[in-house]
Amino acid sequence: MRMLSLFAGIGGIDLAAQWAGIETVAFCEIEPFPQQVLAKHWPTVPIIPDVRDITKDRLEEMGVISSGNPIDIVCGGFPCQPFSVAGQRKGKDDDRDLWPEMFRIIQELKPTWVVGENVANFVNMELERTLVDLESEGYTAQTFIIPACGVDAKHQRYRTFVVAYSGSIRCMECQGQSEEIQQSRTEELQLKESEQSVLPELIYGCNKAVAYTYCEGLQGSTETGNVGEDWAEINEQSARFNSSGATWSTEPDVGRVADGIPNRVDRIKSLGNAVVPQQVFPILWAMKQIHDEVSR
Repeated sequence: MRMLSLFAGIGGIDLAAQWAGIETVAFCEIEPFPQQVLAKHWPTVPIIPDVRDITKDRLEEMGVISSGNPIDIVCGGFPCQPFSVAGQRKGKDDDRDLWPEMFRIIQELKPTWVVGENVANFVNMELERTLVDLESEGYTAQTFIIPACGVDAKHQRYRTFVVAYSGSIRCMECQGQSEEIQQSRTEELQLKESEQSVLPELIYGCNKAVAYTYCEGLQGSTETGNVGEDWAEINEQSARFNSSGATWSTEPDVGRVADGIPNRVDRIKSLGNAVVPQQVFPILWAMKQIHDEVSR
């Protein structure tokens, strides 16, 4: 699977995508320090600074996409300042509200999957607009609120994830399948979707408008027999990328005063804006499983 990463920051979502077997083919990030971090860890992946400059034509000119290599996933943690309780909460009246730009790119590229990320208070302000926009383009969307402590991190960091799926119709058209085959496959996918919402059931054993995933939800559910096993596999997949084999390493003892750390302010800002990779990894992992299953 090929992913376009908007508002990438220091690449928390992209690290999780790499763990899940998903390739990030281009970044969009405007801040210089996160650009340096991305360039260090993904030196061959191009970075486009301004989201307003991203168009389908430009991505084709850069060689990021072609008729045989479309974008499967558009992901992005669009700016949270318009929605954060720490700000003035102007919502769509804030000039930093860049969801319309992300939606424009979705309309142009028509990816199979969309992942949007924001702060928890986004649900109270502009979630409805986002869902209406996605549904107008034929996507079925599911929203998750996942705290970092839900994946055993030692802090809360609640994040909202909007996950949308188009039913792979675009992929089938790109592959040049006949109308009859497309119609048959579409009906099969619609039947599956009408029976259950595949993604939340696969991840957390829930099927609600907003899946509030705290510790209990991540450990499994009596309603679905395999969720605990699925989560154990997800944890194992995530942990194996840590050289010690543990999901979380012990925090080093740096004392009460940290003196002489290069780019300290930039690092703190970047970490504050970042997504904990383990938060979004279960979503990306489940998407990859569904993609592989549908592609068989």
